[in-house]
Amino acid sequence: MKRALDRRSFLKRMINSMIGGATAILGVPVIGYIVSPVLRRSGFAWAEVGSAGDFRAGSPKRATYRVLSQDSWSKRFVERSAWVVARGEDNYTVFSPICTHLGCAYNWSEERSRFECPCHNSVFDIEGRVLSGPAPRPLDTYEVKVEGERLFVGALLRGEA
Repeated sequence: MKRALDRRSFLKRMINSMIGGATAILGVPVIGYIVSPVLRRSGFAWAEVGSAGDFRAGSPKRATYRVLSQDSWSKRFVERSAWVVARGEDNYTVFSPICTHLGCAYNWSEERSRFECPCHNSVFDIEGRVLSGPAPRPLDTYEVKVEGERLFVGALLRGEA
């Protein structure tokens, strides 16, 4: 024989159903937010820096290039820069223009043949190694490839101490 639902049991079930529904409604976006970075495609793409012939061996040159940046729904091209060092036939090192100490922009000193950060006096050789200053590690580099006469940069690689 089926027992009739009393008022207290009915209200308990209704409140539990509402809590369960609210949890599901709020939980789905939270789970999506947590899982989405794993499911998102990488925005990695090669960017053309210029003609390989534009860079002389042993003489770093600042190069600018454009990458497609996406913020939520808007896409736009952003100009970036890098330091390119030609090493010989189809052999290039491309350094990030950001000092590994506190993220300042550094420059190449032609007179002293070294990279110098004016903010905190970090100094790097042409290989990106720390010569002096507070920088904790060498300069970061980019993946590099040459196709025909065009030089491309890829993902940023962390400099190793």
